[in-house]
Amino acid sequence: MSVILQVNYTWDVDEDVANRVADNAERYNDIPGLQWKLWIRDPETKTSGGIHLFTDRDSARSYFEDVALPVITDLDGARDIEWKILAINEDASRTNRTEVDIEPLVAV
Repeated sequence: MSVILQVNYTWDVDEDVANRVADNAERYNDIPGLQWKLWIRDPETKTSGGIHLFTDRDSARSYFEDVALPVITDLDGARDIEWKILAINEDASRTNRTEVDIEPLVAV
């Protein structure tokens, strides 16, 4: 069953710098179990992060601990890192046209 990994952190940088993190978005296509990633940013609160759909909880946890957390902690000025893995209601989500039956970009 697919899960959502939600990651938020505060990052006090110029908006141009914050927007450039997506310049490396293609490298996330190599993350095992990742089905899609939604990049998020609120300029007013300086909150950055992502909403990720993973095939399973273990893949989501591994990605956060081994990839995302080291990248975020290396960002100058990043703080208040929050993350959680959430189950999704697939039937209700499908009713609202959310695509949850997506093959991962890379097999687990």
